[in-house]
This record gives sequence, C-alpha cells and structure tokens, in this order.
Amino acid sequence: MLPKTLRILIADANQQLRLSVEKLINHAGCYGVGVVATADELKALLGFPGRPFDVVLVNCRLLDQASTDTLDLLQQHSNVVLYRNGLYSGHMADPHSAIREGLCGLPSAVPGLH
Repeated sequence: MLPKTLRILIADANQQLRLSVEKLINHAGCYGVGVVATADELKALLGFPGRPFDVVLVNCRLLDQASTDTLDLLQQHSNVVLYRNGLYSGHMADPHSAIREGLCGLPSAVPGLH
C-alpha cells in the first residue's frame, strides 16, 4: 500500500489511460494524484513553487510535444517514471511491465513503490 501523503503526477494525453493509471494508484491507497493532458500543463505543474511531486509518471508519447524547458524540468526531478501506452481492448495491459520498461529513477526510499 502506498503512503496516503504521497503526491503523484500523471502526464498522459490519453484520457482513458490517465484514468486507468489514477485508479490503480487510488486502489493502492494513494489519493494525492494530479493529472495533466499536455506537455504545457506538465511544465506548469513541475515549475510550480511549493512541495514537489514525489513521483511523476509520464507517457513517452507526451514527450514528443514537450519543449526543451519541459524536458529540463523533468531532468531536474529525481523521481520520474516513463511508460508506454498499455491499452488493449479498453483495458490496461500489464501496467507494471509497461512502467518497468521505462524506469528513470524510482525512489527507493518511498515505501510501496518496488
């Protein structure tokens, strides 16, 4: 189970996939989830002053439209997970393997993420 205070940001242009990932996280007991649909929204939230997100989940396809500034902000964040699309017949197809393929720096100190 994930800590309830964990703040997670999901960046994905596909609304159905965004909701599927959010439901998985909610089911694990974490409700501090933010969602964005564009690279500009991702940039705005990553650059927002205050408490940073503990984990940022980004669909690789969203990075195609990302500016250099957005990519720089992602590189400064230490807990970014890139994942590929994983929808087949309207259901998420093994999200764990899709996420494992693109790990960029999961925090070992955050319980419940490994």
